[in-house]
Amino acid sequence: MSHRKFPSQGIGQQSLPASSTISPVLYLLTTSVHAQLLS
Repeated sequence: MSHRKFPSQGIGQQSLPASSTISPVLYLLTTSVHAQLLS
Protein backbone atom coordinates (compact mmCIF):
# COMPACT_ATOMS: atom_id res chain seq x y z
CA MET A 1 0.00 0.00 0.00
CA SER A 2 3.05 2.26 -0.23
CA HIS A 3 1.80 3.65 -3.55
CA ARG A 4 -0.83 5.64 -1.62
CA LYS A 5 1.94 7.88 -0.28
CA PHE A 6 2.73 9.09 -3.80
CA PRO A 7 0.60 11.72 -5.59
CA SER A 8 -1.87 10.66 -8.28
CA GLN A 9 0.52 11.93 -10.95
CA GLY A 10 4.16 11.25 -11.84
CA ILE A 11 5.59 8.53 -9.58
CA GLY A 12 2.10 7.43 -8.54
CA GLN A 13 1.17 6.35 -12.06
CA GLN A 14 4.43 4.45 -12.49
CA SER A 15 4.16 2.61 -9.16
CA LEU A 16 0.56 1.49 -9.67
CA PRO A 17 1.14 -0.92 -12.62
CA ALA A 18 4.32 -2.17 -10.98
CA SER A 19 2.63 -2.98 -7.68
CA SER A 20 -0.40 -4.53 -9.39
CA THR A 21 1.94 -6.84 -11.31
CA ILE A 22 4.32 -7.72 -8.48
CA SER A 23 1.78 -8.22 -5.70
CA PRO A 24 0.02 -11.23 -7.32
CA VAL A 25 3.41 -12.82 -7.98
CA LEU A 26 4.46 -12.37 -4.36
CA TYR A 27 1.09 -13.76 -3.28
CA LEU A 28 1.53 -16.88 -5.41
CA LEU A 29 5.10 -17.34 -4.17
CA THR A 30 4.10 -17.02 -0.51
CA THR A 31 1.12 -19.36 -0.89
CA SER A 32 3.26 -21.96 -2.67
CA VAL A 33 5.91 -21.76 0.05
CA HIS A 34 3.30 -22.14 2.80
CA ALA A 35 1.77 -25.08 0.94
CA GLN A 36 5.15 -26.81 0.75
CA LEU A 37 5.81 -26.16 4.44
CA LEU A 38 2.40 -27.47 5.49
CA SER A 39 2.55 -30.54 3.24
